[in-house]
Amino acid sequence: READSNDSVGRDTSSSAEKSQSSMVVRYALLGALLGFLCMTRVINIAFLALFAVDLLWSFRADWKSKPTETVKKLLVLGGAGLGGFFLVLLPQIVCWNQLNGVPFPPRHMKFAGEGLSGISLFPLLENAWTLFFSAKWGLVFSMPLAVMGLVGLFLKNERLKEIRPGLLAYLAGIFAIVILYPEDSASYGHRHLISALPVLALGLGNLMWRIAQIPSKGWIRVAIAGCLSAVLAQYCMLIQYKITLPYNHPEFTLKALGSSAELIFNRPDLLLRSSNFFNMLSHPQSWDYLDGLFLLVFPLFQLAALASVLAFLKWVGGASRLQVMVRDPKFMLFKSVVISILLLAIVVVSAPTKTPSEISARIKYQEAVKNGETHLRNGKIEEAKADYIQAAEMAPKAWKPYFMIGQTWQAQGRIDEANRYFRKVLLYNPVDSPTLTLLGNNLKRLGKTKDAEKMLRSAIRAWPLNFQAYDSLAQVQATQGKREEAIQLLNYAVQINPNYGPGHLNLAMTYHSLNREQKSRYHFNRALALGLTGPVVDQIKSMLFKTPKKL
Repeated sequence: READSNDSVGRDTSSSAEKSQSSMVVRYALLGALLGFLCMTRVINIAFLALFAVDLLWSFRADWKSKPTETVKKLLVLGGAGLGGFFLVLLPQIVCWNQLNGVPFPPRHMKFAGEGLSGISLFPLLENAWTLFFSAKWGLVFSMPLAVMGLVGLFLKNERLKEIRPGLLAYLAGIFAIVILYPEDSASYGHRHLISALPVLALGLGNLMWRIAQIPSKGWIRVAIAGCLSAVLAQYCMLIQYKITLPYNHPEFTLKALGSSAELIFNRPDLLLRSSNFFNMLSHPQSWDYLDGLFLLVFPLFQLAALASVLAFLKWVGGASRLQVMVRDPKFMLFKSVVISILLLAIVVVSAPTKTPSEISARIKYQEAVKNGETHLRNGKIEEAKADYIQAAEMAPKAWKPYFMIGQTWQAQGRIDEANRYFRKVLLYNPVDSPTLTLLGNNLKRLGKTKDAEKMLRSAIRAWPLNFQAYDSLAQVQATQGKREEAIQLLNYAVQINPNYGPGHLNLAMTYHSLNREQKSRYHFNRALALGLTGPVVDQIKSMLFKTPKKL
């Protein structure tokens, strides 16, 4: 009996171990599936693979010496389960890439990754790392100080972070490596590639604040809270100047924006709540169209409802009913992921067009032609650039950008009629492109077609309300019709959007002078001079305003 009893205990122990192993396999497959969904959202989230791998190795660190063979077997099984879940969920995206590009990966990302890896050398890497943290444009120390504080906080002692810290640091090392090596600029507000890292950095910031709270003196926590609030205020002041008072690619954007924050608050309070503010727009519903309703009302309300639904679901799923237990069971979640992946795969196979090698080759040649055109245009070779863009338009007849650039080349040569012909082609494929509408409106104004010009310029403003050049051009159209008060209002909009727009100040000076408002006229003329405007036209206006003789 004792022998039978021992055998029974052994079988139970073995069965329990097998169940535990099976449960671990399912959980790691589910983690892999989640990683697949993250990469389907943004390819750069592949950096989370470092978190997965390091966390897996760290979890079995105690077994390496005592049971090395069994540990290696477990790592291979669990790692394979994770990769299996990852590729199963990512399969629809892989099939889509293959059908569109002829290869089962994103060619553009692989191209840039190859360029970054092939050009690795120590000093450029150190320079890129220094730029990431300390550049005047988007250095993290200046533009995202709370994120830097979060990075520091991850290294501080905390028993709750002890087990997950290696994986989190591995992920951050991966995402920073991608940002440093990737040769293409993010061309956006700040480092958008670090968006997915913010929850990880938030854990570090929370740990830093917790450690400061442990200091007996309460003064330190007050300083920390004040510092966090100041960082948020500084970020807001930077954000409202983005593409308004400073261009997005200004080489010292962060330092310039921070340096002008005090002036912004005290001298330009109108920018703190601009006309694009949601609550301001609510008071003018008569000027809305259906797109305003969608973007300002329907979509935000939908997002708010989705957030409320998620919170309600998370509260509900913690219950003890059979359905609630099933919903949060890893096997059920993995099953749902597989079903969703299969449905997406079916949709991709049916919907995504399968491009032939000749079509893929034509697309590559189109991109090369556009790139060559941009190079020739920068070097002042107008005819060569025009030929490149015409070639690009022949390869992709429905792409609007080549037509826009061909129009630009004709514009540079003074052939307005030809330029307008191509600008109208742009509007066939992209009817709300604000720069095209502005250029076409300006040309129609020069041709004396005032009504058509006004229509185009108003459409340009509707398409992009921050297009200060369209406001300026429309003001000139209004002034030619004798509507000087309306012109002044439009020009004031232009210089409110971009206070450093010299031509806007110059046109305001002329318009105020025509209404005998000499004080305002001289103020805006002096602003134009301070912004560096020079030339015969400026000298002529100066002699008119100040009654001084023209320069010979």
